[in-house]
Amino acid sequence: MQRLFGQHSTLGLRTLVALLLMIALLVVGHHTPWQRTRRVLHAINVPIIWLASAPSNFVYTVKTHAHFRQHLIDENAQLHQQLILLNAQVQELHAIASDNKALRALLQSSSRVAGQILMAKLVAIDLAPFTHQIIVNQGEKAGVYAGQPVLGAQGVIGQVIATTSDTARVLLIADPKSAVPVTDTRNKLRAIAIGTGNMQQLKLLHVPKTNDMQVGDRLVTSGLGNVYPAGYPVGKITEIQKNPDESFATITLTPLAALDRGRHVLLAWPPKQMSDHG
Repeated sequence: MQRLFGQHSTLGLRTLVALLLMIALLVVGHHTPWQRTRRVLHAINVPIIWLASAPSNFVYTVKTHAHFRQHLIDENAQLHQQLILLNAQVQELHAIASDNKALRALLQSSSRVAGQILMAKLVAIDLAPFTHQIIVNQGEKAGVYAGQPVLGAQGVIGQVIATTSDTARVLLIADPKSAVPVTDTRNKLRAIAIGTGNMQQLKLLHVPKTNDMQVGDRLVTSGLGNVYPAGYPVGKITEIQKNPDESFATITLTPLAALDRGRHVLLAWPPKQMSDHG
């Protein structure tokens, strides 16, 4: 009851104010010329009309702002998705360009190999610790055989150790079971480069401390053993240690081939192997 009474009281007060305002306007209009009355009425009506329309204008402004804000949010999300897509496309283009560059280098290096060659693509790697082997997508159907040399653009990669009809398993020169006969290009000294289990490191086996090898010397395949073609790059000497208590020097090489990068390799058929496996 109090609430209803309060509402009726407020309504009555508003009605009374409106009536008084109308009376005042009539009085003003009666004692003033018509033109002046119109100006007075206009001056009074403007703030009344503004106050009356203020709530609806406020609601309209709020709705417009909310709509515009949501539009910006949607547009920003769409642009963000487009940016992600464009970044992915750019990365894909970079990868394609990198592959093309690697393939060109690989094809250029193939001119140094006598005999037949075949390009193969890496399809899997062996994840066992210290075991460095890969699987490529060429096998017995293509004439691939166990013991076949596998080369990269910058140097020797390894050799085939097992085959299936469509794939071949390759032992990388960084594997501890790998051994590559090499020759120092500066002084023609021969040695055996063995894997250490580290992709960035090879060792020379049983090199006397009196040897003439130096840091920076480049070693290439010697051709001995009839596995790797002669003259193909293997590694560069990066460290030589000569312990007085040991008979042999400890010589460390860095492989020239990118053993842990790249997706393509060359399978080589040196001339003798071509006749044996033709």
